[in-house]
Amino acid sequence: MNKSRDFFNVNDLSVLLDICLREIQSEKESSIRVQILRMIETIMEHPMYKEYPYKLEDIRDTINELILYESEEAPYSIKERESIAKINLKFQMISF
Repeated sequence: MNKSRDFFNVNDLSVLLDICLREIQSEKESSIRVQILRMIETIMEHPMYKEYPYKLEDIRDTINELILYESEEAPYSIKERESIAKINLKFQMISF
């Protein structure tokens, strides 16, 4: 019996992560950015991703850019800030 955690392979997770990193940069809708950030967090928590981490530096750079360049005209929602903080916290636990 297949477990749901085995539904994706390493390449699938890598492609999903590439798409998320691309889309988070251009997306203006807060609710969609929250979904993208949650997807990134979910991928990072996946056991297969932990075994084969991919683009950790790109994720870290993207999160840092989101933190540094929050627009005063369009500040992040509370959910966005929570998602950014959760991912940022994960990097404190990961050694490069």
